[in-house]
Amino acid sequence: MVVIVLISVLAALAYPSLRKRIEEAHGREGVGQMRAIAGAQERFRSEHMMYLDVSPNNTLYPNPSPNTTRYHFRQPAHADYARWEVLAPEIKVPTPYSFLSRAGLAGATLPTNPMGLAWPTTLPGGPWYYVYGVGDIDGDGVQQKMLVSSFEPQVVLTGAGE
Repeated sequence: MVVIVLISVLAALAYPSLRKRIEEAHGREGVGQMRAIAGAQERFRSEHMMYLDVSPNNTLYPNPSPNTTRYHFRQPAHADYARWEVLAPEIKVPTPYSFLSRAGLAGATLPTNPMGLAWPTTLPGGPWYYVYGVGDIDGDGVQQKMLVSSFEPQVVLTGAGE
């Protein structure tokens, strides 16, 4: 009986730590998918000398309303599906995150930063892109938001492990 009590206490102590590790892993999954989309934008530019504006209507893809459900990245019914297929990011597993990717030519006006951050004051003289990702992994209403761009290659993350 003492052994069962000890095991129960240890399990109760370990569970929060395990849950935190699982949530952190989900956060790293989102960052990896952001990098895959950014890499696809760079490949597209190397072939076409411009980035692809995949989300001209600022609609999140593959799920317009991020929640805990994992969606396969190929969503033919989505309005931006054809553009995402052209970009072809290497995301092969269903994802709980939703993304949008905007792009433009040198001198084009940048859209408002979806995370409310200031864009760099000095932009490169060529075409640009940004990728925004959002997810609510545990369904608590707190979203993890991510941003990467041609002028800031590091993924900016808020709500990590949300």
